[in-house]
Amino acid sequence: MPALFVPTFDALRLALASGLVPGAAARAPGRAGRDTNGHLWLEPDEMPARDALAALARLGVVALGSPGVPTEPVRCWADLLPLRRAAPAPGPLLFNVPDRHLAALVARLRRDGAPVGVRLLPDPHAGRAWATCAAPSPSVVGRAEEPDSGARVFYQQAPHVWVARGWEHPLASHLVAPPDGVLLVAGEGTALVPGFVPEPHADDFALAPRPVAPVVPVAAPPFEVRFRLKRTDAPHEERLWVLGPAEAPAFDEFCRTADERLLRRFEYAPVSAGADSCVVVRRATAADGAAVLPVLAPGFAPDPRLAGLFVPTGFALRPHARTHELAAALGLATGRVVWVTGAPGGVTAHGTDARAFRPLHERIEYAAPPAARLTPDAVPEELFPFARVALQQETTIDLEPEAAPAPPPRDPGPVAPVADAPRGPGWVARLAGWLRGRR
Repeated sequence: MPALFVPTFDALRLALASGLVPGAAARAPGRAGRDTNGHLWLEPDEMPARDALAALARLGVVALGSPGVPTEPVRCWADLLPLRRAAPAPGPLLFNVPDRHLAALVARLRRDGAPVGVRLLPDPHAGRAWATCAAPSPSVVGRAEEPDSGARVFYQQAPHVWVARGWEHPLASHLVAPPDGVLLVAGEGTALVPGFVPEPHADDFALAPRPVAPVVPVAAPPFEVRFRLKRTDAPHEERLWVLGPAEAPAFDEFCRTADERLLRRFEYAPVSAGADSCVVVRRATAADGAAVLPVLAPGFAPDPRLAGLFVPTGFALRPHARTHELAAALGLATGRVVWVTGAPGGVTAHGTDARAFRPLHERIEYAAPPAARLTPDAVPEELFPFARVALQQETTIDLEPEAAPAPPPRDPGPVAPVADAPRGPGWVARLAGWLRGRR
């Protein structure tokens, strides 16, 4: 039977997410394996149509002959995709534990007053048990996730699909799970368990209390171990800032001058302890890596072991301790934010309720400046009040009239030549003399 050559997991994910593979073919079972170069070989029971194969070829997925590598059965194509890291999701959690540890786990869950659901698994999963809880405490979850506990914690990512806490399947909706079963997805593979997930419910048969003789335990000498801060070169990312009275003016100036789009990326919570008070600022979205408070203030990075725990930037909390012990020692619980600062001989834990944080832009109240009354100047009667100028113009000029031209003489005939008589000045010369006399 021909096999499909898939070069990478990304090519397979894109082929399923884009719908290039028909739904019936993608959900059909088959066999799959990997060669020495990490390439996937898939032998589906239902080969896609020719037009679908032509579309898959653009992603490098081609139909070839026998794979030549060992193959194993798979329920569907999406079973081949690996899990990827993800933030712990809220909601009900499913604890898969050995049945001999079920009673102790249920006792710890019910100690917090939360409803619990219980189920013993049938063959071939005999020896295992399930316990579900809507909101278990971080200490119980941390103890269950320890490597030597033998338990696994799952959350529901899709109908009938439960994935290991702290991980996610890239295409959980493409996984095939029967309506009368539960598909558990973890890093080592998937497991199909027939039946149902027990619903958490309150205790129906509470026993009446009866007096019990107190047992005096034998006092053992305790060993006091104090936590301390140690410098580290591990990558860190500031997500929380604590501003005291010294940083208050710079913080207020930032709030007054910053754009509201920048203010919406932060949350703040005022905290006071006696006479001391401070303002705690954190990112509105934890994944917003560009949200960095532009104020010179102590910054804190999240501790990877517990959600809601922050340590100073560039430091790590030592010594290493179990997560439930660490949460109990620092007073960390669900819905609480705790940050640790250095102190003589150890550390000091500060905390506040997560519900105390408010969007930073709500701290801003915009106000218009007061109106100013303008008084107009007196309008002059004339726009350009120049001094009065009178132009005196003379219209008469005393000029001597020219003599009327004499009529031409009659021709007396030839006469004797005589000398020219002297002539007087003309009218132009007389006008020029008159003008010189006016100066």
